[in-house]
Amino acid sequence: MNLFKMTKGRKLECKRLMGCGLQGLIVAVWLFPSVLLAQHARDAEGFELGPVRIRPVAEVLGAYDNRVMVTGSGDIEGDLYSEPAVTLYLENNPARYDFSAKTGYGHRFYREYAELDDDFYNAGFAIASDDRPLKLGLSSYLKKTLGYDTAYDPSSGQEPGAILTGGTSIRYATMASIAYEKNLTDRLSIAPSYDIWHYFQDFEDGTDAEWQEHQVSLQLGYGYTEKTRLFLTGYYSLQTNDDEEGNIGAVTVGAAGRMSDKTSWVAHIGVAAVDYEQSGTDQGVVGRLQAKWNTTEKISAYIYGSSKFQSGYNAGAAQQVYRLGYGASWRVASYWSIWAQVLHDYQGDLLDMSGSDEDVKNFVSIRTEYDLTHRFALGASIKYIMDEEEFDQTIVALSAAYRY
Repeated sequence: MNLFKMTKGRKLECKRLMGCGLQGLIVAVWLFPSVLLAQHARDAEGFELGPVRIRPVAEVLGAYDNRVMVTGSGDIEGDLYSEPAVTLYLENNPARYDFSAKTGYGHRFYREYAELDDDFYNAGFAIASDDRPLKLGLSSYLKKTLGYDTAYDPSSGQEPGAILTGGTSIRYATMASIAYEKNLTDRLSIAPSYDIWHYFQDFEDGTDAEWQEHQVSLQLGYGYTEKTRLFLTGYYSLQTNDDEEGNIGAVTVGAAGRMSDKTSWVAHIGVAAVDYEQSGTDQGVVGRLQAKWNTTEKISAYIYGSSKFQSGYNAGAAQQVYRLGYGASWRVASYWSIWAQVLHDYQGDLLDMSGSDEDVKNFVSIRTEYDLTHRFALGASIKYIMDEEEFDQTIVALSAAYRY
């Protein structure tokens, strides 16, 4: 489940825990103490209003999309579009309970296909406490996107949404978590937890996806060395939607290492047995991998992956979802940076033995940003999308941003 975590005096972060139980909760706090909603490190930008720091950002983007629409004959049409947008980030100063929020709004204007003009927005908040032994987290977001939302933030571990769609969609999710971590010895700890996640996504064809998941977990942690920790986790999940209920039981083993404040990794793998009322029963491998390295002061890299069972939608069967993402960043100079990201996404129906309902998507994006001043920056990006459509999609964009 998507749950927001923090370390004391640090900002919130979001972890995809669905299918991984409590390991994401304790390990994420230990390994990835950074911001989620703002997705930027705390710095001199913005201004303080009492206990809250506020940071406005204004951006304008111009892009060319070679696959704006697919004609009745199967051909694709491209077009230019522009996107002015404003975003407001809020976060409190370090305190026992940390709070972070974001609200943004923009509009897309096409040059030729004005009938496709539409707005987009993103609003959310997170509040959590990492005080031992009790850990609490609550978060919610509402987001409208006009295409694939595949961005990954390696500093916080924030992953893309549960369902990737190339059209317009509106997503809403609320997540809550409570965990109690108890040290049994100097090296051995035990941590039971309870997580709940409600997810809703509305698609442009009039269909939607909605489900809830409740998860109880028990994790044993062992400090193998000062920088490495081992885990044994068992969890039970109940997934419900309008069509069926699903039960998932799993046991995973894992390890986590933190070589420095900037280099860390976590890996969990195990087996799960699932039983859905209509989708049937199955067994499979579940787990996740997440790592980031700052190889030098200017170059960093990351990799993440996951395997999980996910509730179906539109009267469809439950799915097994596999994801693998990786990327790197290079700070060429103090004013110039380059980022590259790759994502592979696979979703297959639980009942489909032939593989006819498999959905495989691949995404590649490269972005560069040049700081003209401390607050004003120019950017350029290219995104290449290979999905179930006959023709691949390429989006090339230029942008200008001002961060107060």
